[in-house]
Amino acid sequence: MSPELPHDLAALNLLPRASQPQSPLFSLPQAIAASPLIALATVRAPRFVRTEIPIARGNTLPNPAHAYIRVQERFHVDTALRGALTGEIRVDTALWQRDLRAHRTRVLEQRDLPLSAPRVIDGDLAAPRPDAQVVLLLRKTPHGLEFIGQNAVLHLEMLPVVQALLAAQPT
Repeated sequence: MSPELPHDLAALNLLPRASQPQSPLFSLPQAIAASPLIALATVRAPRFVRTEIPIARGNTLPNPAHAYIRVQERFHVDTALRGALTGEIRVDTALWQRDLRAHRTRVLEQRDLPLSAPRVIDGDLAAPRPDAQVVLLLRKTPHGLEFIGQNAVLHLEMLPVVQALLAAQPT
């Protein structure tokens, strides 16, 4: 019996705010089933790459103070466990596009957009150091790769569990 998948996978990665209710947790089997790309990868240094995206109205010059900071994490794919991934990759947080739209609305229209409650993966979290091997749960978007959820970087010790879950799924 396969786990029921969330219908809105885009809602997997917002950090909770004090005003937001606690969100449901998705199990590791659900996260594996929902991940089109899964890889064993090595964390690269520097781990984070920051890119400023200017925000401006019409033909006005952008104010640097209003820029959106896009943060990507760097990895080297050692083995693709599902899907085609190779070499050096940069991965966005899930929902970074939604965060960008909300930021743009705050800056240009001076209003806040309500953010949906986060949905996080229930599993072992990794806070890896450079050169550590981790398991990544990813999806491809028109703008590149992004994590499928907030906790989509798993410790290497989770690899046998992930492999067993992959082997148990129908192809």
